[in-house]
Amino acid sequence: MKWISVEEKLPEKFVWVWTYPNPYGSHPFNYPPFTLAYLNNNGIWVTSSHQKRFRDPTHWMPNPDPPESEEE
Repeated sequence: MKWISVEEKLPEKFVWVWTYPNPYGSHPFNYPPFTLAYLNNNGIWVTSSHQKRFRDPTHWMPNPDPPESEEE
């Protein structure tokens, strides 16, 4: 999987994706390097931690597929 620029394309609303925050954005030190987040109806990024508003991601990528079961 590759990172997708938010300027190129946005994910569907309410679909959890991995985001990469802008290190020079409004909250440069408040978030880990990669954060799970989604876009709400208003186009605002929301994180998984306490449903706080998340600002300035530069890139995103879909979640990977779950591992295949070894029991078959």
